[in-house]
Amino acid sequence: MCCWVLVECSSVDHSNESAENTLTRSHCGIGVALLANTVVADDPMAFEAIAKRLQQECGCARGRPCYWSSASTWGYSTTDHLDYALWENCMVNSVQIVPYRVFWYPGSPTYSPKRVSFALYELREDGEVGTLVYESMVFSIVKDMQMQTFTLPSRVFLSRGILRLNLFDRQEDIGLDVARWMQENNLPPYYTCLSYVGATGLLESTE
Repeated sequence: MCCWVLVECSSVDHSNESAENTLTRSHCGIGVALLANTVVADDPMAFEAIAKRLQQECGCARGRPCYWSSASTWGYSTTDHLDYALWENCMVNSVQIVPYRVFWYPGSPTYSPKRVSFALYELREDGEVGTLVYESMVFSIVKDMQMQTFTLPSRVFLSRGILRLNLFDRQEDIGLDVARWMQENNLPPYYTCLSYVGATGLLESTE
């Protein structure tokens, strides 16, 4: 994996829901991925019950978030971004994203963006984002807690790189009945939540 550290995110709902949580795959994220490849995946009620138990074991269902959550907005039309520093001398092959599905919340909603794009930059000597090296098209996101991989048309080499993930629009609100105290003008807040973000590739030897 090429992602090394979180540099910046455009918003966060609570400090413990930091985008740093997306740097590694969580217990529930790995478990749900394995569960999706079993016969249980054909039984939605059983799947959700086991996935809820996985999130209780993970801790995210008990106040220890394993995901990033954006700050709320009073509508679905908005844009967020996450910036990750890459390992030095990295040859990037693809970008991977796993949205977060809240199995412990009524209705088991998946707080994925509607669309994503990503860009790769070189860092300047002063540590600021510099030259744009690659920019992707805009992709639609599957509204599910599954690994979604976007492969570059050709590998991109970065000596000191930044991955910027752009997230367009939101698909889920928190629900009118559950959170009336959080409403504004009779509108519920919308969120985006991600379980994992990664970049795959090769680390080039400098020797």
